[in-house]
This record gives sequence, C-alpha cells and structure tokens, in this order.
Amino acid sequence: MTQYATTITFEAGSTTTITNFTMTGESGAPVTINSSVSGTQFTLTKPTGTANVNYLSIQDSNVSSAFFSNLTSTDLGNNNGWNFTAPSVVQGNFSSFF
Repeated sequence: MTQYATTITFEAGSTTTITNFTMTGESGAPVTINSSVSGTQFTLTKPTGTANVNYLSIQDSNVSSAFFSNLTSTDLGNNNGWNFTAPSVVQGNFSSFF
C-alpha cells in the first residue's frame, strides 16, 4: 500500500468556522495543516462539540478549545489551543471483574 502525504494550507490571518472536523492521516504519512505564510497563524473555530484528530503535523494555527490531538500528531510550532496530550488513563481496582 502506497502512503501519500497530504498538506492542507489555510490562508494566513483567516478564520474558518467548521462544524464537522474529521481529519486523520496515517502512521508515516501524516496530514500537514499549516498557514500560507510561515509564522502567521490561521484560526479554526468549532461552535459545538469537539474535534479529535490523529496523525497530523500542525503549524501556525490558533484553534478553539474543542480541538484535541493525541500523541500521534506533531506540534510543529506556533500553535495555540490544541491539546497535544495522551488520553487520560482510568485507574482502579478491576479484580472483581475476573
């Protein structure tokens, strides 16, 4: 299977409102999202819900707090609002289930 890299470039300084954001690359072929002018952010807003993405390379963006990426994505710098963290782990005593 051939993997292709994809780049989506937003106009520098622009604001884009989205309602459904489902973007996922692949291991070894992440989707890159960036600004048309390096060092100048674009803005993405999502009025409701959250956007969970995987395998992205992200640079020069400003997003609302509804954008989450796990450790499969890369912060290339100059990003605000993204949550680049691993999912929380539920801890507890599960011995009663076995």
